[in-house]
Amino acid sequence: MRTNKKKRIRKKNSTARTITMIFTCIIVIGTVLLKLPLSSKYGQNISWIDSFFIATSATCVTGLSPLAIHNQFNAFGQIVILFLIEIGGIGFMSIPVLFFSIRRKRINFSTRILLRDSMNLETKSGEFKLALSILKISFLIQFIGATILSSQFIPKYGIPPRNLIWHFPCYIRFL
Repeated sequence: MRTNKKKRIRKKNSTARTITMIFTCIIVIGTVLLKLPLSSKYGQNISWIDSFFIATSATCVTGLSPLAIHNQFNAFGQIVILFLIEIGGIGFMSIPVLFFSIRRKRINFSTRILLRDSMNLETKSGEFKLALSILKISFLIQFIGATILSSQFIPKYGIPPRNLIWHFPCYIRFL
């Protein structure tokens, strides 16, 4: 009886460890990408701690930054930050669900368990449908918010339509 409990606990720790490792890898990849001279305007050097702090803040969707993002980062750096915000906002385990649904492939059992644990679900089924619903609702709300905000910001500030993609993910978070 005792060995079954240990196996269950070990399995729980294993998925928790995997989720933590994925989260850490996302932050490390974001840190490295933001540290590259390719990410900064005019090739300015960004310290490792600033890159790490911005990547962590974007992934955790806190919005804190020791630097002025629009002054420090060029389009590539801003795209990296936007992806980190999206991944952190909708949940990093929802990203594989998006790719599996686009490719119309089935998710294996271990990925389903990881998905269920990352969403803190108690049920044994429905995690794929829930994650897909989260993605659809998230993108729908962002699109509606972008439409509403563009109707207000374009006439008021004269933001060219090609620059709207850079502004909306930040504004959507404050709705």
